[in-house]
Amino acid sequence: MAKKRDPEEGVVADCKRPAFKANRMPDFSSIPLYHEEMQRKEEERLKRIHEAAEASYARAKMPDRMQDAAEAAKKNPKIVKQEEFSFQPMINKPKTGKMFKRMQEKFQEQLSKKKSEKRVTKV
Repeated sequence: MAKKRDPEEGVVADCKRPAFKANRMPDFSSIPLYHEEMQRKEEERLKRIHEAAEASYARAKMPDRMQDAAEAAKKNPKIVKQEEFSFQPMINKPKTGKMFKRMQEKFQEQLSKKKSEKRVTKV
C-alpha cells in the first residue's frame, strides 16, 4: 500500500503548521439524552464484565474429587515431625601452635624418609 505524501515535506521546521488540537465541547451544548445513553452502556458493560468473571471463576475450579481433598487437607493439616538423626558430626579438638609445629615436623620427616627410599633416575 502506498504511503500518503506529507504536504509539508521539505518545509523548514519553523514554518510548519502546529498540530491540530480541538477545544472542549461547551457544557451548554451537551444533551442529557446522550449522557443517559452513555451511562446505560457503561452499566451494561460492567454487567457483562461481571458475568464473564463469574463464568471464568466457575471454569477455573478444580474437579470435585480434588476440591474435596483440598478442603479436607485444610480442615485436618498434617503435623510434620522433625526427624532426629542418630549420628553426630565429629568436631575436631582445638589445636595450638605447638601442635601445628609438631605436625609439620612429623610430615617433613615422613616426606624425607619416602624421598630417600625412592630410586633416583639416572640421566
